[in-house]
Amino acid sequence: MISGGITPSDIYADIRYAGCYAYTGESARVYRFETTDGFVEYVFAMRPSVLPGRVDIVTPYGYGGPRATCREPGRRAALIRAFSEDFSAYCRAEGVVSEFIRFHPLLGNAADFAEYCRVEFNRHTVAIPLGEPAYSLRTLPSKCRNMVSKAIRAGVTVHALDAASDWRAFHALYRRDMIRLAAPEFYHFPEELFEAKRTRLGGEIALYGAFLGDVLIAGAMILRGGEFRHYHLASGSDASRASGASNLLIHAIAEAEAAKGAKWLHLGGGRTVDPHDSLFAFKRSFTDATELDFCIGKRIRDEAAYREACALAGVDPVRGEDAERFPEYGGR
Repeated sequence: MISGGITPSDIYADIRYAGCYAYTGESARVYRFETTDGFVEYVFAMRPSVLPGRVDIVTPYGYGGPRATCREPGRRAALIRAFSEDFSAYCRAEGVVSEFIRFHPLLGNAADFAEYCRVEFNRHTVAIPLGEPAYSLRTLPSKCRNMVSKAIRAGVTVHALDAASDWRAFHALYRRDMIRLAAPEFYHFPEELFEAKRTRLGGEIALYGAFLGDVLIAGAMILRGGEFRHYHLASGSDASRASGASNLLIHAIAEAEAAKGAKWLHLGGGRTVDPHDSLFAFKRSFTDATELDFCIGKRIRDEAAYREACALAGVDPVRGEDAERFPEYGGR
């Protein structure tokens, strides 16, 4: 957890971000609950369940979950219990079958909601501190500095990209990388999503590209919100892996965003939960200190409907909230 006290602004708590996924059939919602003790805000997506006429709640791709801001010391647990009761009534009225949450590693909000839902540690993520001490090449571990220097010697340059054509080129690079990695279909995001983020999020999103000559060899989509920056979607060609371009790209992003007042660049985790995951190891090479806990939340909102949905999907709901993949009938 990085932040405490009053919850800072973050792009994942912006309904404009959640609305970018409308092409999937998800409906972006924001729920605010307030008492004299404080308030809870929850941005989520509601999508059709496999059970006709019913819905499931999920966190839009990335991080989020409910976030509590408490005005009265010692009243945080009471605030969250009251929110839970109120939101449960809302879920019954809306016909919600299950709820799946990807909690926010930087905010550490999973700790507040351990009684609201089943909370499980999923994996570590990595964040680069940009504030104190002020970020510079010297703050990187030596191996990472060497890779940055290698890319500079190879003639790699990094630029912020604005044109729609740049975004299309990045999407093409990203799709090729997903094919190379044999990534699950879920991660093969369409150009429609990239365009929605570009046009809807304004100054809260940025695209950076690494070039060898005039050829784009690596790129990264950055989300901005308050003091946080998120290394959201990234990709690179074979040339980027050989030249150290991805290291230079992240370093250049960290420098540029620190100059804009950012305090943290969240790189995220690995492709898998394996602590030896190669992507996680690459991200971990940028910092000696900061690993964060990424937790997920699971809650069956209607037991009978959950069992019926599993029957329709042809699965036996033997584990419920203990299931590794939740909900067991699929959909996320």
